[in-house]
Amino acid sequence: MNRWTTILLTLLASLTLLAAADPKEEFRELNNSRNLRSELVKFLKGSGKLRETADGTLISTVEGDPAVESAMVAENRDRLRQFEILADSEDRDSATVAKEFAVRMGGSGVAAPPVRVLTFNGSNTIGASLAPELVRAWLEYRGAVEITHQREGTETAFTYRDHPRDAQWKSIVLAAHGSSTAFTADETYPETGLAGGFCDIGMSSRPIKSNEIDIIAASGKGRLEMANTEFPVAVDGVAIIRHPDVPVTKLTLAQVTAIFSGGATRWSEFGGPDQPIRVYSRDFHSGTYDSFNEKVLKPADVKLREDAQLFEDSGELVRSVAADPLGIGFVGLAYVNSTVAQVAVQAAADTRPLMATRLTIKTLDFPLSRLLYLYAPLKRSKAASDFLDFAMSDRGQEAVDRTGLIGQGKPIATDIAEVDGYKESLLADPAVPSDYKELIRNADRRDSMANIRFASGRTEPDVNSQANLQRLAGALAELATPVEVLCIGFTDSRGSVKANMTTSAERSRAAAGFLTTLGVTNVTAHGFGEAMPVADNDNEPGRAANRRVEIWIRR
Repeated sequence: MNRWTTILLTLLASLTLLAAADPKEEFRELNNSRNLRSELVKFLKGSGKLRETADGTLISTVEGDPAVESAMVAENRDRLRQFEILADSEDRDSATVAKEFAVRMGGSGVAAPPVRVLTFNGSNTIGASLAPELVRAWLEYRGAVEITHQREGTETAFTYRDHPRDAQWKSIVLAAHGSSTAFTADETYPETGLAGGFCDIGMSSRPIKSNEIDIIAASGKGRLEMANTEFPVAVDGVAIIRHPDVPVTKLTLAQVTAIFSGGATRWSEFGGPDQPIRVYSRDFHSGTYDSFNEKVLKPADVKLREDAQLFEDSGELVRSVAADPLGIGFVGLAYVNSTVAQVAVQAAADTRPLMATRLTIKTLDFPLSRLLYLYAPLKRSKAASDFLDFAMSDRGQEAVDRTGLIGQGKPIATDIAEVDGYKESLLADPAVPSDYKELIRNADRRDSMANIRFASGRTEPDVNSQANLQRLAGALAELATPVEVLCIGFTDSRGSVKANMTTSAERSRAAAGFLTTLGVTNVTAHGFGEAMPVADNDNEPGRAANRRVEIWIRR
């Protein structure tokens, strides 16, 4: 019996055993099996030992190598069965399905490679899971079929067809080499960025810088700081967690910085036991570390302490803190559970300590929260515009929530519980002005969790705030009964008390006016000046956070 007869019999036996399985479940299991060997197959193809054929299968180019033959037999077995399942479900011939698969894989003798539809460059934080989830959700929403993706390092490639009988495969490629590569190329990544036309959509975990705006404008792509070119697609937040036995329940941002940089090494420095602080951190490649570094370490020009234990997996980090009575760490909000306790963080000594919650992150009041952005030129492809519209819609924001990041769409049950609880804490706080309490006593923020923010000296809401006001107007339009909308404004502490009171009222009226232009009626404006700061007035990011308008609704 020769080699090819053995291979054919093996394939036939495998297909017979699988024939009785549930097709959908079987297809998923076959996908899992192929994913497990994908790196080996990719290596063997890259080294020239395996190559794709026009029939959708692999062929060996070497003789007598059992590893190559084993990988080829297993991969071809799974592919052939998947071709049969797809053919049966779509009432088509399996050979046709196989040839279409070969087109996607670039098999020899195949003339038409996938057509590139979109290219994304930029942030690791967005490119790791958020952008792929949004792409998949968008493709499914559009009715695309046979959606698959492969990830290699920081790059992800999707392939799909628009409908079952479409012979043309299409692709979407995401390259996540850091936020700066969303805008301009560099020596390491020379073919990246919007400025050079190397991508359709840029991904950034920070706002675009002024020099990047100028470079892209000079390249003829227009300015990207406008509402129709800058898309705040999600909010990111990092929780500080401790072992439940650690008696330190709140820390200022400066104290958090000292602990994680090694400037403070014993719990007794913060009212705890005279014992060493043991620090747990996500690894340097994670988006969570990127967020923590941007908000905590980098502003103070310090680095993570050298003896910090690093974790690739957030769940493992949480388990380690839960097992260490002297442990403290940071993790994405989605990973916080009852085995650990949070540390409330104060932006400054005169601000309220805040836990990381969906509400405090969504309002951007929590000190370790930040916006994540997508950018695209005003003149862009229809596919890019369609994707961005989807990403900013309620359906797209639901996809954001699924990744563990915070979407800005319709509230979920957790959001409603949090806003109601937060209101009760405000009413019980003696430091909160009594006239503010009276305003909110019979109001809620269930449909208006996001705060409206402004640049220094301006009364026009920023881009993210305009998007959230538009979402709010849509939500209010769906309500069955009329409501009163309260716009309650605050400023930073620069300037006189009287001037700040005036400015806060002006910003409240600006937010109210924006809602009015969107068809919202019965809107009132109120100003509280520099009261109730949520951030540090001694630095510009903190002052920007304090320049805000809260939206409350009386039903």
